[in-house]
Amino acid sequence: EAHRRQRSLERLVQTQREERARIAGELDAARRIQLATLPRADSFTNEFRFELAATMVPAREVGGDFYDIIRVGNDRVVVVVGDVSGKGVPAALFMAVSTTLARVIGRDHDCPGRILTLINNALVEQNPQTMFVTMACAVIDLAKGTLRYASGGHPSPVRLRSGQPPALPFDSTGPMVGVFPDVEYTSEEHPFPKGDGYVFYTDGVTEAMNETGELFGNQRLLASLDSSAPPLEALLEAVRAHADGYPQSDDITIVTIRRG
Repeated sequence: EAHRRQRSLERLVQTQREERARIAGELDAARRIQLATLPRADSFTNEFRFELAATMVPAREVGGDFYDIIRVGNDRVVVVVGDVSGKGVPAALFMAVSTTLARVIGRDHDCPGRILTLINNALVEQNPQTMFVTMACAVIDLAKGTLRYASGGHPSPVRLRSGQPPALPFDSTGPMVGVFPDVEYTSEEHPFPKGDGYVFYTDGVTEAMNETGELFGNQRLLASLDSSAPPLEALLEAVRAHADGYPQSDDITIVTIRRG
């Protein structure tokens, strides 16, 4: 009898190991698929006449952050950065829907507020878990030399301008996306001359913690970008130095764009 119980226990342990291995394999495949859907910013540099860099570092196997860089004709570029509520597989699924909507709608509209309004309407219609996404959308018009911006609860990108300190020039133009019906997001327009740059990010940057629970915050964000170093590398290095080995608790996404 004791031998039979021992064999049953061994079979149970083996079954649990195999199930954990199967789940780990599926999550690894999901992670690779998710990262493969994100555009490579360096592939756009020449055709967009921009210096571009981007990264998304999920806190778990799959994440809820996303970004997209969309070329529309010869003179328009749409940049979208989003951060889905929650983590893990549910956030990744909501991220996939949000990314698809942003990519399709972003190609057909030149007003970022309208883009967010249409994405919000589509998400609200089918959102049984009441998830949401904060989202920043910028439409760059090369012919006019302007950047139009709208935000659904997302932190302001950092503006980089020669001779001036890094700044956070934008406020949200509407609430988080996907929850409230009939929201009309507004836009604001700024000049985007040659030499200017913007750094878009998710709150996994500013809310990165060290072992004492201290957040990275806006002050370190701006200070890390007040140098001649490439902004993405400078910001990532500053976040890692602040965390000093403390585990990452949220997805981190950074997109940098400078007009050449």
